[in-house]
Amino acid sequence: TYDANFRLTEFLTQSYDAGLSIWVNQERHTSSYDAQGNFTADEYFSYNLGLSQWNLNYGSLYANTYNAQNQLLSRTAQEYDGAMATYVNDYREINYLYNAFGNPSSWDEEEWDGAQWVPTIKYLYTYDGNGFPISAEIQEWDALTSTFVPAYKYDEVVWYNWTGDLEDGLVAYTLNLSYNPATSMWDTAG
Repeated sequence: TYDANFRLTEFLTQSYDAGLSIWVNQERHTSSYDAQGNFTADEYFSYNLGLSQWNLNYGSLYANTYNAQNQLLSRTAQEYDGAMATYVNDYREINYLYNAFGNPSSWDEEEWDGAQWVPTIKYLYTYDGNGFPISAEIQEWDALTSTFVPAYKYDEVVWYNWTGDLEDGLVAYTLNLSYNPATSMWDTAG
């Protein structure tokens, strides 16, 4: 099934039981979205025939916040823990900044260590005059200095089809670089 915006909301798999001459539930995948089209839930279930009920196998819940321009400010993800039969914190994206085209220019990612949020990665994007992303830098958290340090860079990015969405665009070419802390230079990744 799909919502009014043609986004998948439920996918059901059944198998045919020839002995009973009926279709029997197997698996179900459900998705929900917020007003901006971002996931708020993505869950997978299996059917327990003996109990005639759906059991949650794994899933993700997302809590998103937005600014007045409907641009993402933060996203917190929780993953289903089957042993505890509950959702637990997984990661979050915070500190979103946007350029004049409304494209994200930077954001940070943190992971939940069981007690607190721990910084892990910073993403930095640059765009050309038409709003096409042309480079991306990934910085990793250095716990010793409590700062983000350069790690990887994707430069000279060329797109097959820029859709306006970093998740959906297809990259035709990119120069991959890795940061060399000994020389403080970007080296071509081998």
